[in-house]
Amino acid sequence: MGPDGINSRLLRDCADQLCQSPKTSRPKEPNHFRPVALTSHLMKALERIVLRHLRPLVSPNMDPLQFAYQPGIGVDDAVIYLLQRSLSHLKDAGNTVRITFFDFSSALCTIQPSLLRVKLERAGASDQLAAWVTNYLTNRPQDKYQFT
Repeated sequence: MGPDGINSRLLRDCADQLCQSPKTSRPKEPNHFRPVALTSHLMKALERIVLRHLRPLVSPNMDPLQFAYQPGIGVDDAVIYLLQRSLSHLKDAGNTVRITFFDFSSALCTIQPSLLRVKLERAGASDQLAAWVTNYLTNRPQDKYQFT
């Protein structure tokens, strides 16, 4: 074991999951600060394990037009969908298109864990899994970091 008390065999067995580089984005403003939750590599690996159990439970209840947090779907898919719908509507003379964009990039920070727990239980999550997710999201420490 290392100084952190984590067995090296565990780290070796989970090396593929732990070594995936996270995607980062750069804000347009050079001095942009936003709160971020500090999550260790081991907890990120555990999040992926929990997600494997949660995804089949919540997928039937998800909006088919949700493009975020879906495997194999991204921003490009949302833009293509939006353009296709807009262009097909504009083919008819006199039609217009109005589009409103919402930025939910910090939506995770606004989740009320107790309400999420109720929704997870309604979706069929076990009491233990719902309790773990609630506990994990409650009182998460956040620091402000500069992204440049």
